[in-house]
Amino acid sequence: MDWNSCFSTRRILSKAGEEKSNHRSPFSRDADRIIFSDPFRRLQDKTQIFSLPGSAFVHNRLTHSLEVASVGRSLGAITGRRICEIHSKSLNDRSKVFYREELSDVIYAACLAHDIGNPAFGHSGEDAICSFFTNNAEIRVEGTGLKDFFDEKAWTDLTNFEGNANALRILAGERQGVKPWALNPTITTIATMTKYPCESSGSGGKKGALHRKKFGFLQSEMDLFKTLADELNLIRESENPLVYLRHPFVFLLEAADDICYNLVDLEDAARLNIISYSEACDLLGELLDSYEQNAGSFSGKSALSKDPLQRLSYLRAKCIGLLIDDCANAFVENADKIISGNLDKPLIKITQPTTEKALKTIKDLSLEKIYNSESVVRMELAGYRIFSHLLELMVPAVLKQNPNGQDKKTRMMIPESYRPYPDSTPFEKMLCLIDFLSSMTDNYALEIYKNTTGIEMPHH
Repeated sequence: MDWNSCFSTRRILSKAGEEKSNHRSPFSRDADRIIFSDPFRRLQDKTQIFSLPGSAFVHNRLTHSLEVASVGRSLGAITGRRICEIHSKSLNDRSKVFYREELSDVIYAACLAHDIGNPAFGHSGEDAICSFFTNNAEIRVEGTGLKDFFDEKAWTDLTNFEGNANALRILAGERQGVKPWALNPTITTIATMTKYPCESSGSGGKKGALHRKKFGFLQSEMDLFKTLADELNLIRESENPLVYLRHPFVFLLEAADDICYNLVDLEDAARLNIISYSEACDLLGELLDSYEQNAGSFSGKSALSKDPLQRLSYLRAKCIGLLIDDCANAFVENADKIISGNLDKPLIKITQPTTEKALKTIKDLSLEKIYNSESVVRMELAGYRIFSHLLELMVPAVLKQNPNGQDKKTRMMIPESYRPYPDSTPFEKMLCLIDFLSSMTDNYALEIYKNTTGIEMPHH
């Protein structure tokens, strides 16, 4: 892999190469298609951290994705120009245009779609899907144990369900009645959003290498990813299980996501009175002071607005700007390691030591007071219960060859576009069901739960 060969305008479901150009780059078209898609629109009612907050407006998956995309576009523009300057002698003319003008579009599009595969209720939706299959391996469906319906790799996909892998399926996978040509993003955008380019059996979990902490494609999309990897010259680390090293642009997407959730979750917690505005401002002030060129500039906080919300918003904006520059510098300084697949740390962890220390303080507080706050824990427990119930109801009904009356009615709840083909394998049936469940918004999942448990009757 090199800087000339790591991008392509080929679309994931097409065999053609360079598209005819117009006023938009192919990567800008990726972003536009994602923004106008149904899966992206549904993010407006999917939990980021705080669910159904009432009158206090906080981030959902949609606003988070838009902000990550904004940060990612800046990172792409800065690093693209600098790569073009540093490698001007080795870059061909097409590459120079790409890095000067189009890399920012790639990062923007990938950031928009980076959470598109996540179910409702934050990570509790993912956890419920994983746990259902793990904990019910021996339940009998028409006399067959649940696990026995699937081969080993398919079972590993189900017991380790991952929103990152599901995003590729949403963008390029097929199911009955749906041909995703309307999205059909470029392989460069897909590679950029694949933080974990390995199959589920190749994941090492939280203690694994950076590119193997989770997984990035299901068995159903493995061939698609192989084609993408071959064209972009991704470095194959292992054949079985199939594992690749990261595409270099992944580090920019990851940095944009890290910058936003580290800082914005802090702001949301203050809005909800989980932490005080002064505590949040002090933490952001410490982060700003960690940059030598700004030391002392923000210590006199009385010069800032006395309105706590405006004060916090200003500090957050300044922090984001400095972290963008810092992560862009880290990318350029480690470009040789990145292009060769030898960087095993996210960019935000190779900032200057004082900055890393300030970020760790924010992260530690977030773990203690925000992610384990009563409201977040309650939301996670509720989301887990809702998804667990829906899986208990629907999995046996979908798998049965001879469904009873209730099973048939349960199947009728699944929209036609999410129903498997009659001759589908059990794994394909489960993927279609998970497609449906992961498409649900918070409110829709809650409504179906209430209706199917008798808590609330449906309204016409």
